[in-house]
Amino acid sequence: MEKSQTHKRELGQVGSPRCSRHDSPLNTFCCTDEKVICAVCASTEHIGHTFGPVREERRMKQDELKRLKKRCQELLQRQDCTNALVREKARETEDFCEAVLTKVIDQLQTCYMSLRGHIQALERGALSAVQAQGTAEVKRRCSQIDRLAHIDSDVHFLMHWPSVHQHCKEDLTEFTDHLQLPFVSLQNSVDSFGNHLEEFCLTRFTAITKNAPGVNPLVLGTDADDDDDDDKQTDTDSHDVDDVTRTVSLNLKTRADFLQYACDLTLDPSTAHKDLLLSRNLKEVKLSPKSARGPAVRCPERFLTRKQILCREGLQADRCYYEVEVTGGQAEIALAYKTIDRKSLIQSAFGGNEKSWSLDRTSKCYSVSHKGESVELTSVPEHKRIGVYLKFREGTVSFYEVSDTMKFLYTKEDDFREPLYPGFWVGENCCIKICDLTNYSGEDERDQLFGQRLLQWTNQM
Repeated sequence: MEKSQTHKRELGQVGSPRCSRHDSPLNTFCCTDEKVICAVCASTEHIGHTFGPVREERRMKQDELKRLKKRCQELLQRQDCTNALVREKARETEDFCEAVLTKVIDQLQTCYMSLRGHIQALERGALSAVQAQGTAEVKRRCSQIDRLAHIDSDVHFLMHWPSVHQHCKEDLTEFTDHLQLPFVSLQNSVDSFGNHLEEFCLTRFTAITKNAPGVNPLVLGTDADDDDDDDKQTDTDSHDVDDVTRTVSLNLKTRADFLQYACDLTLDPSTAHKDLLLSRNLKEVKLSPKSARGPAVRCPERFLTRKQILCREGLQADRCYYEVEVTGGQAEIALAYKTIDRKSLIQSAFGGNEKSWSLDRTSKCYSVSHKGESVELTSVPEHKRIGVYLKFREGTVSFYEVSDTMKFLYTKEDDFREPLYPGFWVGENCCIKICDLTNYSGEDERDQLFGQRLLQWTNQM
C-alpha cells in the first residue's frame, strides 16, 4: 500500500492538487496563458481570458500529442529512405567517376605506347645515321692518313701534315649532338606536357569540389543563426578543399609515391675533374687510380680544383626525384646552377656558395651545406641509397635515406632562379652510382602510377 502511494505521489496523482495561494482545487485551464488555475485565480487575475475544463483540455492535448508522435515517426522513416538514397547516389557517382577517369588513363596508356614506338623509330634512324655518316667519315680520315703515309717527298709530306692532322683530331661531337636533338626535344615536350597535365588536374579537381553544392543535415526546425552557420561551413569547406589538394600533391609516403616523379640522369664528362673515372654508360663515377691519372683535355666547363662533376640534365620541372648509391668513403650529393664557379678551391665547392646545395655523407654522419654554412644532422648513415626530391616551383629540396622505407633527412628551402644540375663530389675509395628508376617497379607498375594518382585525387575529395 505504501509503495502504491509513493508511485502515485511521483506521478502527481495523490489527492487533487490545490492552488498554493487560495487553497482551492486546480480545476480550470486558462487557454490564453496556458496555465492550470483555480476558480478564484480565474475571477481575480485572469479576467477576460478564455477558460476550459482541465479534463477536456487534457483530452485535446492528448490527441495532438499522438499526432506529433506520428509525425516524428514519419520523419524518421523519411530520413532512413533519404540515407539509403544518398548512399546509393554516392556509390553511383563513385562508379561513374571511376569509369570516366579509367577511360582517361586508358587514353594516356595508348598515347604512351604510341610514344614508345616513336622513340624506337628515332633510335633506328639515329643508329642508321651513325652507321652511314659516322662510318663514312672515319673511313675518309683513314684514307687521308694512308695517302699521306705513302708520300715519298719529305717536303710534300710536311706541307700536307697540318691539314690532315687537324682534320683527324676533330671529333664527331657536333654530329653526335645533332643526333641527340630529337630525343632532347621529345623529352622537353613530354616534360612540359606532364607539368601542364598535373597542374590542370589539380586545378580542375579543386574547382569541382569548390563548385559542388553543399549538403545540410536534416533538422526538425530552423533557427535565426542557421544562415550564419552555413556561411561558416562554406568557409570551412573551402579551406578543407585546399588542404585536401595540398595533401594529395605533397603528402608522399611510400617509395612508389616518389617514383612518380623519377627523372633519368647521366653524368657530363665535360665537367668532370681530371682525376675522376666515369663508367661507359655515364652512370657511375669514382676516383681513377693514381697511376692512371694524367693531364686531361682542356675544357672550360671542367672542375679544376675540386673532384666534382655535374649531370647533363638541368632540373626545373615542378617535381623531380632521383636516387644515388654511395659506396665507400665520403661523398657529397648536390644540386647546383650551371653558372657555379669551376676554378676556385672555395667558391667551386658544393654547398660553399649561394649557387649550390649539398648533402655531405660520411661513414658517421650527414650534414647539409649552403652558402658555406653547414648543418649537421642527427641521423647516422645506415643505407647506401640516397633519394633527392626537388620541388622547383615551391623552392624546396629534400633528402631521404632509401631502404624498405623512406627515411626523411632534411629539407632545404630557397628561391630557385635557374635550372638545377645534380652534382657529386667523390672522396677516396668512394663510388657514386646514379640509380636507374625507370625499370625499378616494372613497366606495368609504372604505367599504373599515374592512374592511381588520379583515383587518389577523386577518392579523397
